[in-house]
Amino acid sequence: MYKSERFQPETPEFIKQSWLKVIYKNHTYVPCLFRLRKQYFSADEIKTLNPKGYQHCHKIYHFVYYLKGSNTILIDNREIKVRSGQMVLIDPDTYHDVMPRVPVDCTFIVLMIVYRSLDSDLDVPFSELLKLLTGMDIKNELILEDSAGSIRTAFEYMDKYILKNRDRCPEYTGYGLMALFNEIIGIRFGRNNTHQIPDDILTARQHLIENFNKNITIKDLTELTALTRSYLMVKFKRYCGLSPIDFLINERIERAKTYLGLTQQKIKEISLLCGFNSDFYFNKIFKKKTGLTPGEFRKSNSIMIE
Repeated sequence: MYKSERFQPETPEFIKQSWLKVIYKNHTYVPCLFRLRKQYFSADEIKTLNPKGYQHCHKIYHFVYYLKGSNTILIDNREIKVRSGQMVLIDPDTYHDVMPRVPVDCTFIVLMIVYRSLDSDLDVPFSELLKLLTGMDIKNELILEDSAGSIRTAFEYMDKYILKNRDRCPEYTGYGLMALFNEIIGIRFGRNNTHQIPDDILTARQHLIENFNKNITIKDLTELTALTRSYLMVKFKRYCGLSPIDFLINERIERAKTYLGLTQQKIKEISLLCGFNSDFYFNKIFKKKTGLTPGEFRKSNSIMIE
């Protein structure tokens, strides 16, 4: 059945992190949280929705991330297919309807941000906003492939510390937004190219990303892809550059880095959250991959202020 969790301040809540401010035409614009919403839909519930949708537009930046399942949304009268592990960026003043249209179970989260000055709201597209933030020309595309799973981690962070936290701190939104922009910039510079990967290997890789904290075996992947063990190993490394196990370890390390930078959870807790059964092994493999212990990494990369 349909379920929704949301946080929406009475008035858009200013995000104070200075890095996120931009100057455009001699005006300073500051990001404000308009709404954060997580929605769960069953196939039966989607059948009751208006198939024509309800497209609308406003001066709000939308980050739409699919946590589970897949579906179709409307943007400028176009049907856009989105699946788990992908994020859609919707520019201000763009007609859209993010409600799912195909009767398939799905879960997604929507972050809505307004960039506001004293007398106006910014309405430049994402590509121009990224240029204002970084000073670099960054090509923007409608859908981002979160192959490293770091965008998912940023949204999971906002889910935990904003949607589910009654004692939420306003700065948490800023931390999450900073993490999102960092990942968007990284993806736009080609860190996550998936266009040439065959569907079976893409399926295996997505399974590793979505279940990074679980015990996954090569047998699981062979059953998922209908490939033999030896062919899976060869094909996965050919297209992903790593064996499935090394890819999984790297995924766990990337998630751990995000938790270390965004939260104050104990290192032992983070190791368990990221699928490591032993904090000793976690410390050892983390230092091997990054050159730093988890504690050293946290000291040099943390953006928490508590």
